[in-house]
Amino acid sequence: MEIIGGLRHAHAMLEFLLEPVFEAAAVSSSEFDVLYHLRHSTEPTIARRLAASMGRSPAALSKALAKLERRALVVRTVNPADRRAALVFITDAGAAAVDDVMPKRLAIEQQVLGALSDGQSTQVRIALRRLAEAIEAQALRSPPAAPETTTTPAWTPPRSPSRESPSRPPRAPRRQLANAKHPRSGYPTEL
Repeated sequence: MEIIGGLRHAHAMLEFLLEPVFEAAAVSSSEFDVLYHLRHSTEPTIARRLAASMGRSPAALSKALAKLERRALVVRTVNPADRRAALVFITDAGAAAVDDVMPKRLAIEQQVLGALSDGQSTQVRIALRRLAEAIEAQALRSPPAAPETTTTPAWTPPRSPSRESPSRPPRAPRRQLANAKHPRSGYPTEL
């Protein structure tokens, strides 16, 4: 939990630092990621394959592509080899959006990574590569293995405060109340 939590925190902080770049840009951070993949693709890209390479669901990617297509940043065409699949191409406007953002993004990333020594940078790269390989190996297993259970859970939710008032005695369980008789009438109480 500490490693994944650390990665998520580092990613969130990087996104926070990059907010001013994307506020002034023609695209959002998530749109940039799609366009970046397309900008550096060496062959026509099938939307389904793009989704897999980005770790996104096909539905989420399709929604993002529709927004980008409406703004003329990408074009989708029918794949002549498989009419069920769409080929996605970046337009000149989409490439310009990537080229506008990339130097600003790289400058911030270099500034952040400048806090690490060369040895630390190497250690982080090696550790991240190993972690990515382990995650990928787990993700490619068929079917996904259920996590191992332990006798002690790694996380337990906090207990909610009792609904009973400390000044009143706790209520009797329902099965005891079902057989109880009203003190004045002697008739069974109803639930």
